[in-house]
Amino acid sequence: MRTIRCTGADSVDVVAGILNGGGVAVIPTDTVYGLAAHPAHADAVERLYAIKGRERRKKIALLAADAAAVEAFGGHLPPKARELAERHWPGALTLVAGGEGFRVPDHAWTRRLLAACGGVLRVTSANLSGQRPATDAPKALADVGLSADIVADDGCPCRGRRRTGDLEERSHKHMSKCEESVLEVDFSRGKWNRDDWTVVKSSRWDYVKEFVQADDHIVNPCPNVSDEELYAHHVTEVYASMVHNRKFEARAEVSSAMSFDHLMAPLIVIAPCLGKDCDGRPEFREHHEIVLYNEGINVWRYTFEDGHAKWRLAAFLRAPFEPRRKYDLKVTLERRGGLMQMNIACGGCRFGYQDETLPESFYAGITGCEGRNRFYSFKVRTGLPPVDPAADGEH
Repeated sequence: MRTIRCTGADSVDVVAGILNGGGVAVIPTDTVYGLAAHPAHADAVERLYAIKGRERRKKIALLAADAAAVEAFGGHLPPKARELAERHWPGALTLVAGGEGFRVPDHAWTRRLLAACGGVLRVTSANLSGQRPATDAPKALADVGLSADIVADDGCPCRGRRRTGDLEERSHKHMSKCEESVLEVDFSRGKWNRDDWTVVKSSRWDYVKEFVQADDHIVNPCPNVSDEELYAHHVTEVYASMVHNRKFEARAEVSSAMSFDHLMAPLIVIAPCLGKDCDGRPEFREHHEIVLYNEGINVWRYTFEDGHAKWRLAAFLRAPFEPRRKYDLKVTLERRGGLMQMNIACGGCRFGYQDETLPESFYAGITGCEGRNRFYSFKVRTGLPPVDPAADGEH
């Protein structure tokens, strides 16, 4: 292990050479010191997990030199995400694209290093899992640096800490609260990846069906009959559901652009965990469904007892919604006043309720059932700033 000062003329080339060759480096960023590896070297990425003591199920995010490097790596940024990137990069904003989390650090030396490594590196904070992040090179060296191949020393604490002018612990908490993550999925043909999703069955029916791709949306599989015939005789045959593989945490906003052809019932599903049926197929257990239909929005709370699903109406809104019209159904989960709260907005209507059973971490997805339902997009924003309690009347 060696240490190099970032002020050296050849420092970028030296560190890049080690990373491009499959090594591991401790590097400065704008927030905390990071433990870095090149994503093309699986053994090096595995070393990050081993050095840090990090669980393998927790994916390591990517630092990128710029937005072009994100796109080159395969992280397609939809228009809204590009807009956010233009406003907040370089900076603390993390955007999710193609199942990966990307950030462009506000640190010139680090961005030069990223460019010298092909544009992106996998970087996790340079500390043992569960410990405080290191904001200077000596602490990073003491925590994990001896297990790395090189430590790049900026010579001063990371600028994220210096900007806040506060204690390390408070600075780290501040940065975590301010970091926003955005997942955007366009369900148009060729614009999304089914591998990012898990198809989930309902315990009410012993079949699994996947959504059917159309040009600009996906639709649950339905027989080629009229809407009236489908509703009268086939509602139990058309269920399709899937959740994104990433688990989200409140405060979070989940939304989907959707429509229904007849009466009902496209929905957003929120599930704290998934179970499996006797054949090992993913199956819903406890979860919430936020259902759009022609007479309003229902929030159903499902429980799973003695091998069977039970459900009750937890909240509702009565308002007319039109068939074959695209609506953006938006669900926000947050803790307020000691309780979890769900806020729902759609078509200019808003309502919400509090319930101690609402989850703080969850899988989110979509379900089509009881009719022909179309889904055009899906979006999740996490790490949102807390809502001012004075704004309660707006929800």
